[in-house]
Amino acid sequence: MAERSLSTYPGVDTARVLGGTRWDGSALGEAIAAWHPRPFRYVAADEFAGRVDAAARQVTGGDRSVAVVELMRLAALLGHGNGHTVIFPADEHPDPLHLYPIAPYEFEDGVFVVASAVDRDLVGFQLEAVAGAPVEELLARLEPLVARDNEWTVRARRPLYLVTHEVLRGLGLSGSPRAVPLLV
Repeated sequence: MAERSLSTYPGVDTARVLGGTRWDGSALGEAIAAWHPRPFRYVAADEFAGRVDAAARQVTGGDRSVAVVELMRLAALLGHGNGHTVIFPADEHPDPLHLYPIAPYEFEDGVFVVASAVDRDLVGFQLEAVAGAPVEELLARLEPLVARDNEWTVRARRPLYLVTHEVLRGLGLSGSPRAVPLLV
């Protein structure tokens, strides 16, 4: 095992302030209720509304990363068969999310680096820890954030969440959009 520090993509202005937090949980809830064909099949409408309110209280500190995580958590409440209602880190966002430049993949025997934009020597290594937290623990913490169709959607998306600065920070782990410590 070796400890490394991994920076975000070169050329991306990660030093900028992450922007003012806008809590869009109410707007998300309204959009889901208006546009989703069966939004409350797995969660009751009043429970969803209560979770929106509870999430809003958690976001009051102004940390955009907490807002990102809570919005992901709300979308995931819709349950199985709702993998299309997702906040996907790699999509375009008005204020882009910061992805560390590796591509991990979740295999049966662990999470491995399958590509790296900055350190090709990482390819093939198993991730043991990210931002000081064991990967197995992180996978469990990430599961409630993953909007899903089934268990395979969860396994496909969690690795990307492992290398998204705002998700790690929103979980209380990573403080820098420029670099994250990895244990491989």
